[in-house]
Amino acid sequence: MNTDYRKYVPATILCILMVFSSGTAVTIIYGADIIQTTIRNLVLGIVAVYGVYEIMKLQDHAEFLILLLATVFFTVLEWMVYPDTTMKVLYFFVKFLLIYYFIRYCRSHEIKVEMILFYIIMVITVISLVFYFLLHVLNLKNLPGGVEAGYDYPEFYNNPFKIYFGIYNDKTSLDFTKTIMGQDIARLSGPFWEPGIYGIYLSFALFVLLFVKKHKPINAIYFIILMIALALTMSTSGILCAAVIIAIYLLKHTSQRNILIIFFMALVVVALAIVIFNEKMGSSSGHTRMSDITMGLQILGNNLLTGAGFENSTAFTEQWHNLRDNSNGLIKWMYTFGIPGIVIFFYPFIVNLLNETGDERKSETVFFLIMIVWNMTEPITTMTIMQLFMAIVYERAFKSRNFTFELKGYYATDKR
Repeated sequence: MNTDYRKYVPATILCILMVFSSGTAVTIIYGADIIQTTIRNLVLGIVAVYGVYEIMKLQDHAEFLILLLATVFFTVLEWMVYPDTTMKVLYFFVKFLLIYYFIRYCRSHEIKVEMILFYIIMVITVISLVFYFLLHVLNLKNLPGGVEAGYDYPEFYNNPFKIYFGIYNDKTSLDFTKTIMGQDIARLSGPFWEPGIYGIYLSFALFVLLFVKKHKPINAIYFIILMIALALTMSTSGILCAAVIIAIYLLKHTSQRNILIIFFMALVVVALAIVIFNEKMGSSSGHTRMSDITMGLQILGNNLLTGAGFENSTAFTEQWHNLRDNSNGLIKWMYTFGIPGIVIFFYPFIVNLLNETGDERKSETVFFLIMIVWNMTEPITTMTIMQLFMAIVYERAFKSRNFTFELKGYYATDKR
């Protein structure tokens, strides 16, 4: 059966915009307000077209009413707790609702969003590795297209970095290097503002490769490219997620011929994760992250029922006596929304884990674990790409609870 690839074009454009609106350097560099606003408006406009189109076709409105009531509930709760950001909460939940129905549209038209994201990440990774090779192996520092930029934060104004064509962020000027065996090795950030964010995207691509995509010989090439990129990010969370993904994959495929190669790669990944984790925990960054968790939990304990308010950074800065915000996205989500926020975050994962069996449960377990790691190591919980991931998880949960029509499973093998 031939695939009509034309239906993938607008969905692919939207996914590219979602990626570039979530953690890339161009979204936070100083003086790029027009670019940032344009990307944000394009994402909202395109997803609104998909969402409204799908909502208008609904025959059973139970699922829509649940999402609508959740939007109203959290908007009213925010107005009562922290009215300054009431409109931001309304915007956030309306956008999630539209993204959810974008996923519904894709499922009903057999558009594999996870595969679109996989190929976007692979293209980004190949381009990033080429730039990395030219800049840090061949030491070609005068490549065309490099523009000095700085983050839109006062503490970084005097620490510019170079961004090439808006797609590769070279951050060695900000000391994003690691000393390994006496050699300073530059960390790979790709187009993202720091290596940890890139590690999230790479580990997602690895998950899709091993648990979603149909197994083909070319997958070995994809695997090697992703492993090289992950190693160069030297991201603790990215490498830890890779170790979890590969370990559970090995449990699922113990009889395959390439088991020894994958097992060896898994040992290398685990060793790297242990070394980097020990180094991070002994650094100021590690202590800061632990403080973010403990202080965030204290704020949660003081605001358990209603939360402290969406994007209420003062709740944390007053505790920390510093202008810095909490770096732990999940903890911040929990203390800003309280018990209601905790419920809506964990609910779909629990439903999916309880309803799946066998290999599907392994897939659900992996995705749940890496989502926890991602959100506890980076402040990404409210990013557009995370809304997309949560919409995918919610679509599965609603389907398994018979809130929606029956569709092909998200973790089904790619048949292309």
